[in-house]
This record gives sequence, structure tokens and C-alpha cells, in this order.
Amino acid sequence: MVQGVAFTGMASGIDTDEITEQLIEIERSTIRRLELQQENYRSEKEVWQNINKSLTDFDSSISSLRRNTTFTSRTARSSDESVITATAGSRAARRSYDIEVEQLARAHRVAGENLQELGLDLDLEEGETLNIETELGLSGTFELNEQEFTLEEDMSLDDIRNLINDFSEESQVEAEIMNETLILNHNKSGAGNEITFQDNDGVLQDLGILQEDNGDLVFQHELRESRNSIFYVDGLRMEKSINEGIDDVLENITLNLTGISEETVTLNVENDSERTIDAIKAFVESYNKLIADLREHMGEGEMMQGDTTIRRLNNSTRRMLTNTVFLDADEFSFRNLSEIGIEIDADGLSSGFTGEMELNEELLTDAIAEDPEGVRALFNARESEEGTEGVARRASDSIQSYIRYNGILDSRERSLASRVDRIDRRIEVEENRIERRETRIRSNFTRMEMALNQMQAQQSWLSGQIQQLNSIRGYRDR
Repeated sequence: MVQGVAFTGMASGIDTDEITEQLIEIERSTIRRLELQQENYRSEKEVWQNINKSLTDFDSSISSLRRNTTFTSRTARSSDESVITATAGSRAARRSYDIEVEQLARAHRVAGENLQELGLDLDLEEGETLNIETELGLSGTFELNEQEFTLEEDMSLDDIRNLINDFSEESQVEAEIMNETLILNHNKSGAGNEITFQDNDGVLQDLGILQEDNGDLVFQHELRESRNSIFYVDGLRMEKSINEGIDDVLENITLNLTGISEETVTLNVENDSERTIDAIKAFVESYNKLIADLREHMGEGEMMQGDTTIRRLNNSTRRMLTNTVFLDADEFSFRNLSEIGIEIDADGLSSGFTGEMELNEELLTDAIAEDPEGVRALFNARESEEGTEGVARRASDSIQSYIRYNGILDSRERSLASRVDRIDRRIEVEENRIERRETRIRSNFTRMEMALNQMQAQQSWLSGQIQQLNSIRGYRDR
């Protein structure tokens, strides 16, 4: 409402404010129609955004079916995972292996003397007890695996442990403290990976790690010798310096030794059918969600009822999925999704609109076991290799025409956004026009009130003059 000085009915007695508001309300009917139209455009844009998301999710589920690894992945199953586990690459041969583990690889591990038994000459204050944070008063240098370390007198057992660990990458030795005892571990397992030393100033002897034996320095407490793992694959003896990540025994298979076997363990390498089934189940679920969303927006009384774009999308997607894939029958077993347990519209719909996809997991499992390569080709065949496009490839290509940048849905969304912006500008123009219209109406009413007020004043003056003349005439008549 325009603000300013107003003379509401001062002279006329008419509520000009109410009349003005009623007139402006009539004028604003154009804006209300524009706002309703704009809200419809926004709602339609939101519908297309939801459809775009459902389509994108469906395309994502299809993408896994366009990768050969989804169908050619191998899994290695151990009959006793407490002895051995394994992972298999997609090129691993499908077969079984008999494995026995005789011993596991170990890393070299040595220990010093307990701190309380080192017999160090320390000047402890009264009430002070010897612990791993007490300064040991040791100084000098020593080497572990040719890495030199220097001790200062103010270092404690805890400081020595930290010093060694600060250079563990260089020395391949890690230190720990157990029961106030310094323990050294080689980072690598396997025979030959032993901790070597040089005790230049006798520091390692002071710590009880080394002792003299017939004039030679040796480890005082060798907790564990380094050794290789020994195992047999189909009777063939293997010896490795590690237990995990053994990838040079069986081609495209990585072995992990976890324990000693008491009997032969069987390792079966086979197709990873679970991965394939999970990918196909995700594909079916995503398709059904897409169809549910389309049916919701196309329902009776809904905004998109009868929309040709949605019907074309639904029909083209269904056609890409149900049409026969003309693969070489001599090489591949399947040409239709129904042959591997996937049906669309199995029960039909009274509306004639496409129904959901149904998956018979038992049939799918049998199909994968019978011809895994045939299942792969049904979804992921390439024109350049198999002479035709698989279901996943042609469906994805069709969907991309809708969801890609500048695609069908993107163009619809941007067109609707443009319409919303244009209506915004039209509403702004209408607001300005109505504001000017209100100003003119109020100005006209104000001028009317002022004119009436002036006329009333003149009338009052004339009445006074006439009354005065009548008074003079009466006086003369007497």
C-alpha cells in the first residue's frame, strides 16, 4: 500500500481507503494468476528432478553390469581359514589346491635384562625408585643393522626405546618395553633377516642385551630366531620369508598363512557368483524404484498424467531391457533376461503401464554356474567384440540421452527454471504498475476530498452571507 498523507472521507464521508484496497485487489488478480502458474512450474521442475535422480541411480546400478570384473571375478575359499586364506584375481584359474602348512615365518626377537637386575650404579635420591623413566647415566654409541645410535647420560629406558623407534625405517628394528625389559624386534620375518649389532662403547652390554661368550658378543636372551614359512601346494614344497601377501606361488592368487595345519586344507578358486548376484539384485531394485516413481507421477490426477516424455522414457527403457540380445548361440547360452530368471511385467497391469521387475535368484544362480561368460555377455556384450550390444550397455546408452548435460531432462528443467524467472520479472513489472495505479487512485480521491472540502467551505460562506442579508432586511422592515 502506498504511504502518504490521505484525506479519507473528510468531506465526502466515503471510506476511500476501503474502495482503493478493493480496486487494487482486483488489479492484483493478474499477479495471483502468475504466482499460481509459477508454482506449477516449480512443482513440475521438482518432479523432473526426482525422475532425474531415480534415473541416475538406475544408471549407476547398470554401470557395475558394464564392467567385466562383475562377472569374471574369482573368489578363493579355504576349507580352514585358521590355516590359510587367499584372494584371487579375475584371471586366476578355476580349480582347487591341496595345501599343508608346516611352519610360519617369524621375525628375529631379542631381549635385555630386567631394569631392576642391570646393576647400574645410580645415585637415586631418598624415596626415589628405579623405573623406565629414571635417567640411566649411560652414554656412548652402538649400531643395529648398521644404523648408529647415540646415548646421552640423561636418557631413560623409555628414551632409549623411543630413540630406536625414531629410526626404525632405517634400521629395520623396532623396540618395545615389557616388564621393564627392553625388547628388540626385526621388522621383517624370514631367515636371514636377523638383527646385527656393533657395541662400540658397551652400551648394549650394560642394558643386558649382549653378553660375552668365549670372547664373542652374543645376544643374552634370544626370544625368537628368524625363519621362513614352509608349506606345500599339491605336494610341492614352498619356502618363503613371509606369511601374508604371498603372490608368487599361484598365478593371480595371493596366499595368507595363518596357522599350522594338522591335515590337508583345500583351497577352491571359483567364480565370485555372490558379487554378480549382488550387482544384478541392485539393478533389479533400482529399476523397480524407478518404475514406482514414474507410476506415482503418472497416476490419475497427478501433474504428469499422460506426459509423453515419461511414457517414452518408460517404453524405451523397457524395450532396451526386454529385446533379444542376438549373441552367437554356439558360444553363449543366453539371449534374454528371462532365461536367467529376470522377468518384467510377469503378471501384467490393468492400466497397461509397465510393472516391476522380478528376480528368481535360484534360476540366476544356476545360470551363473552353467555359463558365467554367457551371463556377462547378456549384460555387457560389445558391438566390436560380440557383434551386438548387451542389455546393460544399450539401456545405459538410452538413459544417458535423458540424464546427460543438455539431455532431455536437463533441457526440461532449465526450460522450467527459465519460465519461473520470466514470471518473476513479469510479477515485478505488475507490482510496479499496481503501485503506480494505487498512487493515482489515492491522489484522485485526495483531490476529490479537497475539492469537496473547498465547495463546502464556499457553501458555508454563502450561507453566512445570505443569513446576514436576511438579518439586515428584517431590521429595515421594522
